[in-house]
Amino acid sequence: MTQPPSFETAVAQARAALLQGRLDDARRAIKTAAAAQPKSPQPWLMRADVARAAGDIDDFQKSLGKARGLIADPALGLRLDVDRASALLELGRRAKALELARAAADVIEAEPRLSGRLAALLDALEAPEAAAPLAERAAALEPGRPEVWLDLAIVRRALGELDAAEAACERAIALRPGFTEAHAVLTTLKRWTSEANHVERLRAALAGAAPRLERARLGYALFKELDDLERRDEAWAALQAAADEARRVYPWADAADAELVTALQRAFPEPPTSSPAKPRVPRPIFVVGLPRSGTSLVERILSAHSRVSALGELGTFGALVAGQLGAAPQTYVDADVASRLDRVDWRAVGEGYREIVQRLAPGAAVTVDKLPQNWLYAGAIARALPDAVIVHLDRGAMDNLFGCYRQLFQRDFHWSYSLDDLAAHYAHYRRLTDHWRSVLGHSWADVDYEALARDPEPHIRRLLDACGLPFEAACLRPHEAAGRARSISMVQLQQPINTRGIGAWRAYAERLEPLRAQLESMGLLQA
Repeated sequence: MTQPPSFETAVAQARAALLQGRLDDARRAIKTAAAAQPKSPQPWLMRADVARAAGDIDDFQKSLGKARGLIADPALGLRLDVDRASALLELGRRAKALELARAAADVIEAEPRLSGRLAALLDALEAPEAAAPLAERAAALEPGRPEVWLDLAIVRRALGELDAAEAACERAIALRPGFTEAHAVLTTLKRWTSEANHVERLRAALAGAAPRLERARLGYALFKELDDLERRDEAWAALQAAADEARRVYPWADAADAELVTALQRAFPEPPTSSPAKPRVPRPIFVVGLPRSGTSLVERILSAHSRVSALGELGTFGALVAGQLGAAPQTYVDADVASRLDRVDWRAVGEGYREIVQRLAPGAAVTVDKLPQNWLYAGAIARALPDAVIVHLDRGAMDNLFGCYRQLFQRDFHWSYSLDDLAAHYAHYRRLTDHWRSVLGHSWADVDYEALARDPEPHIRRLLDACGLPFEAACLRPHEAAGRARSISMVQLQQPINTRGIGAWRAYAERLEPLRAQLESMGLLQA
């Protein structure tokens, strides 16, 4: 009878198979090694490597968790906790990720070199207060690394400490003049003037940049500063060149959008319930809409209320739906997932979401999940969470779409890099939101951004009423609300509600005429 290979042999076989990409062979060898030494963390660590190679994020984090339970070394355990928290964040399991990250921060002395990475993770988990001391420590430990100064700048920006963020960006750029991410963050910190700007420095960096994404990032930054200076011709040229670069990096297919909207309409052809559901605690509110539509402002208005806890951009709901279907975690539903939504156990999704939210905001009466692209999931949200309120921001098309066009989003919103794609996507967006409005009834609440900005109080009263909340005067002063918004608009959100953004597209009206004409021809411009 053939003897099973020894632990050492099985480990060697697993390593060789993994290096050659033979993942099934690697799994078999790892199973043999685990059977030979069940208390060794090594097979679980190797299984995590295999899972990462296969793109199985959930098995990756589970394997790290198993290995972690078998490791006594504090430094190695800390590294595994940070890796696992990062994976959980990618899976949309923010509560567990935040729990692990906060625990890791408490024992960072075991591996101080992880300070910068953990700071970036906590900032991504919308805990900049916890991230700040770690970012400071990372900069003190490795002051010659530009990345640590950028991490510190991002955390300081999230906390509203804009002068400190500017200083950190300048340290990063001094260390690496072509550091495009630092240039991009710096331009967002204020409105630049003829006396204080970086136009020539950005032009020089752009001249030396080769990869398309770097050129796009610098081009958007250059547009921002030229626009601040009202040098419109130069600004528009910079924006078009940057958008063209971004579109080559992130192509978009109109047909896929059309297919998705049709699939969602078919999946949810009628109201999920005949009457409003009795609210549970915490009652979930989802703030949705196109990017740059005012979702962050409404999140801040709601978070100023004493009964509301704002959770940021969770991504949790989409991840739960995808998990039900065995799909990769995603915040953007695609046509494949949409075509299989009839297989989802909506009760399980709803209960899973409530459990996560309760862990993130224990004791909260109402929670706000502000992920703009959840407008795609509106029908699913109403099915899984019948007491949820879906607050939809409705902003004038030209301002909204120009706001998207002038922004580099990178991983999301690939339709935002050409005027033709903007118009095509907007038509699909309108078709689906019109459908939700007709079938979701009490679950769907529109907020007119322009009307809110021009006359806040009556519209805020109406918003609170739709969410089942009594009026509180603090909601009229969202810029004074506790906490910080993690948003492209974070600098603007420090100001009182105002109308400065209304009609911003008109500064480029001649250049945007092709977009305006397309929208008009499709009947998509509001009177």
